[in-house]
Amino acid sequence: MNSDNVVDMGSYTTPPFPALMTVDEVAKQLRVGRNSAYMLVKTGQLRCIKIGRTIRVPRAAVIEFIGEPRVS
Repeated sequence: MNSDNVVDMGSYTTPPFPALMTVDEVAKQLRVGRNSAYMLVKTGQLRCIKIGRTIRVPRAAVIEFIGEPRVS
């Protein structure tokens, strides 16, 4: 069964990324701690949008971040 809110990936289904996420939601998606996610935003490694006093991270920013090559 496939609804508009679920992406079918064979036997595994997951909801798609929302268009805008909180930093806490991004931390869960990236499987990093809350402080690490806020540091990514603070250092500019992860683009964000400020709406009043809240911070939102666009889906495209998370996808860009995941796709960037990393140097160790």
